[in-house]
Amino acid sequence: MRDEVEHAAEGSAGREKARHGVAGLINRCIRAYRSFAALEDLAEDLRILSLNAELLAGRTGDGGRAIRVLTQYTRELVTHLKQVYDALDALESQTFAAGAASLKEFHRLRLLERSAGLSSSPAVRAARERASARAVANVRAVVAAASALTEHTRTVTTITTQSKTIAVNIAIEATWHGGYGQHFASVAETMRTYARRLEDMSTDARGWVGEAMTLGAALSRAA
Repeated sequence: MRDEVEHAAEGSAGREKARHGVAGLINRCIRAYRSFAALEDLAEDLRILSLNAELLAGRTGDGGRAIRVLTQYTRELVTHLKQVYDALDALESQTFAAGAASLKEFHRLRLLERSAGLSSSPAVRAARERASARAVANVRAVVAAASALTEHTRTVTTITTQSKTIAVNIAIEATWHGGYGQHFASVAETMRTYARRLEDMSTDARGWVGEAMTLGAALSRAA
């Protein structure tokens, strides 16, 4: 990674190559974050669904005990989703900050490169070294954010699978509840719909994260 930045200080072609690589990495991270833009609202929808299902299960007496347990599991998943959303929100801010700082240093290197007649002065060389070091540190921060984003995407994928399992179990329980069965079947179908939306989010994010990690690996190999 340091070589990549140092090439930027040594010539326009190397600098532009590095700058475009970093810009591409940042862009793909941002797109991945955008994939989860509706995650908080979806988590709230799941919470409300689970509460309504629990109230309905309460009307069935002891027969609704299994569904009440399933709704409690659902709210645990909601808690995890909200934790992921908060973590992604903080991570997105960190990515923006580190990415902007990195591109700022590339711009600084460009200006230093254009300092006619001063390129060989000790002061300019020192300034270029400092800018290179800062660029390296900030690029590493963006790569680390992409890695963390991968883990959060995996967490959402796991929660999606668990949500589907809960929906299947509620649908099975619905067959044992006579007049209430139709209502529980509706809950199960709604939960399946929410699970599909979660799956769509994580699938979209996984694609962007994969591209981000490829770019990040290319930058890291130059370290």
